Amino acid sequence: MFPLRRESMFFRRNCRPHFRLRQAPCLALLCGGFPHQLLLLETGVGRIAVEAALDWTVAVFPRLRFVLLAGFAGALAGGLRVGDLVVADSVVDEAGQFWPTCLLADHTGSQGAETVAVSRGRLLTSDRLIASPEEKQRLGTIHQAHAVDMEAAYAAAFCAGHNLLFGCIRAISDPMTAALAPEVAALLCGGQVAPMRVVAAVLRKPGLLREFWRLHHATELAARRLCDGLRAVLHVNGGQTGESRASHQMPPPKDRCRAGIWHERCHP
Repeated sequence: MFPLRRESMFFRRNCRPHFRLRQAPCLALLCGGFPHQLLLLETGVGRIAVEAALDWTVAVFPRLRFVLLAGFAGALAGGLRVGDLVVADSVVDEAGQFWPTCLLADHTGSQGAETVAVSRGRLLTSDRLIASPEEKQRLGTIHQAHAVDMEAAYAAAFCAGHNLLFGCIRAISDPMTAALAPEVAALLCGGQVAPMRVVAAVLRKPGLLREFWRLHHATELAARRLCDGLRAVLHVNGGQTGESRASHQMPPPKDRCRAGIWHERCHP
């Protein structure tokens, strides 16, 4: 489950979509090529979008057992760089409500010849974009969180209420030391950015072009690393024996999608 299309762009290209479920409230694709058949959702940003997508999913797929949220995050710790992966071991909101998560199998750190930095730690969910380094540092200290997003707590709360396992992996697209101009933050807060609004903002303030260019490259790298991490966890390139594949035969069509990946253990 991805909030944004840009977050899923490289992973989606590595999937083999069986078909699109057009009755869904968001983009929903049934994809093959994994140990389990996968339902890929692009929900949109924020609580309303995530809960609408999950409401539909549990109604259509009553045998759903596991939900994985993936996407970008802002760093709340100084050691995290653009493209680093954060696997959430817990999720907290700004009110201090806390949800444990399922730890994903530890296959995300090495991508061929390249080593991708992977952190395990707490993820904070905020209902607003955190733009300044000072506020990132403050929130990271208060909540002891590695990174911040705008959806994980809502998805975790939904899954807890429906007895679903929940996991979350995020790629850093915004390091702690980076500051977003107020004009850029206002454009990004809704997730999808209209090109004409970007053009208008740059015409009013040409210096913003450099910031948009930085964000373009940062989100592209984050999306690539996120794809690599997900593919490693999902064993897209194999890694299962014939016997283990046989134990994961597709369920009947109505219940075919389990919308998840296998996990090693859950946090208590």
